[in-house]
Amino acid sequence: MSLKTYQGLTAESLRTIKENIGKAMITIYGICSAKFEGSAASLIGNGSRALIIKKDKVVLLHGLEGMKPINWQGKGSFITIKALNEKLIIRAESRSKRGAFIEITFQKVENITIYSGEKGEKINLIGSEEHLVNFLISHPDLIEPGFKVLTRERETEFGYIDIIGLDHKGHLTIIEVKRRTAGTKDIQQLRRYVEALSEKKKMNVRGIIVAPAIGSKAQKFLNSFNFEFKKINLDKIIYQLKNKKPTMSLDNYFED
Repeated sequence: MSLKTYQGLTAESLRTIKENIGKAMITIYGICSAKFEGSAASLIGNGSRALIIKKDKVVLLHGLEGMKPINWQGKGSFITIKALNEKLIIRAESRSKRGAFIEITFQKVENITIYSGEKGEKINLIGSEEHLVNFLISHPDLIEPGFKVLTRERETEFGYIDIIGLDHKGHLTIIEVKRRTAGTKDIQQLRRYVEALSEKKKMNVRGIIVAPAIGSKAQKFLNSFNFEFKKINLDKIIYQLKNKKPTMSLDNYFED
């Protein structure tokens, strides 16, 4: 496990960054501005920020507050690095979305760390939304008797649809799965999916959100779009995932 640190931008630190792209995790802290291009374009002015370039070429730009990055590029980004007039310019282009990129210009580099480390084991999180989606795909009658799964995680410009299928009457149906109380933002997301697929297929699409509970405002929002809510018994599903018990009756998982 090797660790290198540098104070400021030098010829050596620049060379070391370039040599370790895709080989180590790199963190650069300093004063920077950034511009982004993707589904929308944006610019942010100078501020103190941390740029993280991971070993798999995920690129994250973080501010001084909050959990979420200001912007990012996904795994396998095409990364270029150069120094110009004592500024460090890093550009990460998406390999999956043509024309999408993030470009960060450091006016002042205060600290650079390069850490190889060990990958370690993945977290074995039981009961994640991915597990719930997998469980529903393996037990489609829990969604509705006669439900047929067509595909999962269909990518759209608004995100990934959890499940697309056909109900017992043959109606195209979108299933959005949440492991927490469904809120208005979740209904808005489902609405965008339904509208996009309806426009593409030129037909009505049924929308269902599956979650342990739904907020009162979200329920009204859901009703306004004629979507449906199915209350799932999360504890019993997690219990079965942990213990791999035989499938129980539908009433054990969904509640009125």
